[in-house]
Amino acid sequence: MIEKEQLRSTPKNGYRLGIMKVASLSLRLVASVQIFVCLASAQDPVAIPDGIAGALESGQNRGFRVISAQAPDLTEIPNSFARARQQLNGRLTVDGDLVANEAEKGTNPDGSFDVDVINFERDANPEVIDQTGYPDDTEFPGIPGTGGHATLFATEVMTFLELSAGEHTFGAQVFVGRVDTSPSDDNGLQVFTGTNPRDFFATELAAFVRPADAPAFGVTPWDFEFKITAPVAGVYPIRIVYWSQAGAAALEFYENNKLVNSDGSIAAFRESTTANHSHAYIAEVSPPPGVADIAPAEPISVLLRDDKTTVMDGSVKFSFNGADVTGQATIVRSGSGTSITYQPAISRQSERNEIALEYMDSAGQTFSREWSFKNALGEKPPKVTGQWDFSDGLKATIGAD
Repeated sequence: MIEKEQLRSTPKNGYRLGIMKVASLSLRLVASVQIFVCLASAQDPVAIPDGIAGALESGQNRGFRVISAQAPDLTEIPNSFARARQQLNGRLTVDGDLVANEAEKGTNPDGSFDVDVINFERDANPEVIDQTGYPDDTEFPGIPGTGGHATLFATEVMTFLELSAGEHTFGAQVFVGRVDTSPSDDNGLQVFTGTNPRDFFATELAAFVRPADAPAFGVTPWDFEFKITAPVAGVYPIRIVYWSQAGAAALEFYENNKLVNSDGSIAAFRESTTANHSHAYIAEVSPPPGVADIAPAEPISVLLRDDKTTVMDGSVKFSFNGADVTGQATIVRSGSGTSITYQPAISRQSERNEIALEYMDSAGQTFSREWSFKNALGEKPPKVTGQWDFSDGLKATIGAD
């Protein structure tokens, strides 16, 4: 195992890597290629909520579960987390058409791959690997897909980390691209936790945003560090969502200069025996909570997904603005998903949209969630103050004769 700091001081290809430190950044120049590896300052710690940890002995099968989804080459899709989430849920559309998923599937029932460490580079290209933080990078699981290319993909990493109580600093190396591409070729990354961190309302632990001091016209490996605080010692469900456009792509997940789950690092497990982990969850909500100016004709839709437990048939309750409208909603179960669609009155003259959802899983757990958004208001219909019937001597139907 070569640790990160050792790697930075080891000669490569006859050159010695140098480190310059500028304020909170550390810069590394790689032999004959003007690529810098930059280390961004860690964010303020994010506290993991109580009630998420499983017992220390609940982790089983060391490693990670990884699954990818990939759009066909040259498909125009945004560089955003919303796109990545829809892509992983198999619901990404362009101009109303479902985008095909070309990623290869793993041997697990859900199509995921089992991996020991997160140490990926798009092509496993030795010249590019030489620029990343750790040796022996492999291709992203499932990429390239059936289309034979390595672009326009999203990758989900699921694991259960064994954490001591207190603060932990993790790092993830990604790439930032040039600023003159549209959409941006920057890699994207968000990290979540929860009893099921795939849930739409899971706690966000970190979100990578292109740093202001990133080079404008270079392709740059960037070490993104984030801090979390565990309330108690235990096993914590973690989800990493990574996405890439058409540029360079790499993802390395480390702690204390060691890849997570490598020798001497924090242990990661593919499964947890904790009863409330990996339950059926809310995968998508549209319109998103907190938005405004939504067209009144846009329906409200929710996607529930099964995991270790399943959504119980007949258990869904859906309320709109305090009224139970379950009977008016369309609830359809297909495969491992349950979709809920409700269309409020298009002519409604209030921007208020308050939703309450409740469902039960096969383990007997009941889940409830509330959220809201605001719709746009159209012009109110004119108030009729007078109507006269010309066929009856201008007698008034409404108002005075």
